Amino acid sequence: MARRIVDPLLKVAFAMSCLGGRARSWAYGRRLTDPTCFSTYEVFKDELRQAFEPPQNEFISRAEFLDLQQGKHDVHAYAQRAQYLFSNIVTNPIDEATKVVTFMKGLKEGPVKTYLFREYPSTLESAITLPMQEEFTCDRVSSM
Repeated sequence: MARRIVDPLLKVAFAMSCLGGRARSWAYGRRLTDPTCFSTYEVFKDELRQAFEPPQNEFISRAEFLDLQQGKHDVHAYAQRAQYLFSNIVTNPIDEATKVVTFMKGLKEGPVKTYLFREYPSTLESAITLPMQEEFTCDRVSSM
């Protein structure tokens, strides 16, 4: 339905009618104080996004990634956290060597970390795969 609307003001009016909650109150409040505030659908979308989109957390993710520690988590959970944080870093990506060193440095002391430092992988993907395999091997040996 909305794609067939050609008039920009009607498009905005239709979009506003689809809103709910705080977004609806915000949009109608803005329109009430200034009837020309949303001149086009694009302006409406941009202002709505600025008002309600959560703040970009790239800086926080970068700082958290660079300070990441395994702690009490297993290697799999630690690797998932590292990958999640790294996926949030888009505008100025961290180079591969820094990713690998940061991941390795954050592992807790033990045979898995020792093994990884001996192998010294060149990519984050291999830095994640190797300790998971080693942890699996260590768990199998200790359960025998």
